[in-house]
Amino acid sequence: MANLRPGESAAVLIDYTFDTAGTFILEAVVDADEVVTEISEANNKAQLVVTVTEN
Repeated sequence: MANLRPGESAAVLIDYTFDTAGTFILEAVVDADEVVTEISEANNKAQLVVTVTEN
């Protein structure tokens, strides 16, 4: 993904099929190695709880 300028955002779509039912935490992390100098590192991670049910 290309670099983002201040205030910009980007969407990443990932097609994934869960093998089992349950509750899972999905986590997205950017700049994990802290290569980019930023005012705040606090917004480099997001989590989403997903509940998968059986068909």
